[in-house]
Amino acid sequence: MCWFVCKLLKYSAFVFLSVLPAAGLAQRMPMASDSLSGGAVDTWLRTGASKERGKRSGTEVDSRGLGGDSVSGHGQTKLLSDWEKEWMQLKQDNDAEKNFTLPAFLNFLASWNASPWTEEGTGALPVDWVSAYSPDNALWVAVAVLRYQNDDNRLLWVVASKEQPGALSVFNKKLSFKSSATDVLKLRLSEAEPESDLLLMQVHLGNQLIFDLPDLHLRLFTAALVASDKDVDREKYNQLLLARMELLLGSEALFTHPFADYEQLSVLLSPDEQLKVVSWNVQGQDFYNRFYGFVALRVKDKLRVFRLNDQYRNIKNPETAVLNPNRWYGAVYYEVLEHKYRGSVFYTLLGYNAHGPFSKIRVVETIEVIKGQPRFGVLMIEVDGRLRRRLVYEYSQRANMLLRYDAQQAMIVMDNLAPSEQYLQNDFRYYGPDFTHNALRFEKGKWLYLPDVDLRNPAERPPRRN
Repeated sequence: MCWFVCKLLKYSAFVFLSVLPAAGLAQRMPMASDSLSGGAVDTWLRTGASKERGKRSGTEVDSRGLGGDSVSGHGQTKLLSDWEKEWMQLKQDNDAEKNFTLPAFLNFLASWNASPWTEEGTGALPVDWVSAYSPDNALWVAVAVLRYQNDDNRLLWVVASKEQPGALSVFNKKLSFKSSATDVLKLRLSEAEPESDLLLMQVHLGNQLIFDLPDLHLRLFTAALVASDKDVDREKYNQLLLARMELLLGSEALFTHPFADYEQLSVLLSPDEQLKVVSWNVQGQDFYNRFYGFVALRVKDKLRVFRLNDQYRNIKNPETAVLNPNRWYGAVYYEVLEHKYRGSVFYTLLGYNAHGPFSKIRVVETIEVIKGQPRFGVLMIEVDGRLRRRLVYEYSQRANMLLRYDAQQAMIVMDNLAPSEQYLQNDFRYYGPDFTHNALRFEKGKWLYLPDVDLRNPAERPPRRN
């Protein structure tokens, strides 16, 4: 009997010790299994932005101490300890594990529903997170840097709205530089200008400005627009975006600001800093796109802002039409060029129009300023001896077209488009590159069209866009 009991105890101890490592592994699994499908998440939005105004002054805090305007205690100890635990676990992962578990952590933050306005105090956030309230006390922002060993670090930031409690707006952005682990993280929320309705958000890491939003509200509206899946919601957020952007462009102090952290918008500033163009598209539930934007001009040291009204579907002969802000051939512009000839200044824009489910469009647009007004379509593109105001290329949704400026060759270079079969001539749903190239070269105030150019040794260029 004694022999049997001893054997049983020995076996039981073996089983108990063998299970311990497996149990430890199981504790790590829920975070991985809860990660979202589709890989890394760039932008999630759960709440909108508040318009409430107040008298509270702007705040600036850093990672050395949360200060008087730090996040409140929330009164939910378990939830706060979960934030700390999840964050510490994420930080300890290697680079590959971080990329795998980051979506789950962001999802955890997005479901965090305690209110930063319920109870004052410190210790609510992990020690390396920094938080602050907006001057009107309507928004609360918290930021942190997730460090990688070999990959780019990421800035994580969340926003809570007093008017819309219940969840956080969660964002993250790759940082293109390395920093020291001792660099202090600083967050600033303040009015962009005295008595301004614009809410400035800036994040510094050490001496470097790593994030710069002239207006936080605008960033929230763009994220909400992207996250919306119904036309009525897209229209609502787009109207809010238009109003905020017009306010932003009307600021003289912000005219040369690159707006680089508004990722869903294209922002171009001409080399002479006299023309600024902002453009974006909104895809409807019918899969067709509508385009929006502004042109801001410096005219005799004063700013003039023009809202663009997209009419591209109603323009029958776009290559010869004279257009203006109220009648605009819509596109999202990704490159601006400036040329001067005999005292006149001409701007050329390269644009992309996502159009619809079967085809898409590239545009070479020309602009000149006449009596303080932008005019779209200068008669300056010469093709086969005839002058045109712009070039429009339509091609298959399944194809890609090269259209960019090659600074080394001082030319706009492009793919030549052709139908996949001869009987499909003029049916642009079946057009695509035929492996030959054309170009435009600026000479004596005109863009001269050069067919069949040799691009076998082109200058180094960025990746081709859709």
